[in-house]
Amino acid sequence: MDTFANMDTIVDKNTPYSRRIWITTALSLRFNDTLIYREIAEKLNISTYATRKMFKRFRRTGIN
Repeated sequence: MDTFANMDTIVDKNTPYSRRIWITTALSLRFNDTLIYREIAEKLNISTYATRKMFKRFRRTGIN
C-alpha cells in the first residue's frame, strides 16, 4: 500500500514542515532503516533523482 498516494501534493515554500511528512519519513528510511535512494524513492512514490536532490539539500543544511 502506498502511504503517500492520497497525500495533498500542493506544497510551496510557505507550507509548514509539519505538513511535509515525507521529509521525516525520508530521513527515517535513510538513517533508521538504512535504505538506498532507489528504495526510498519507491516507498515515497517519487523519482530516484528527486530523492537524491532532496538528500543533497539535507546535506547542504547540515543533515547527513
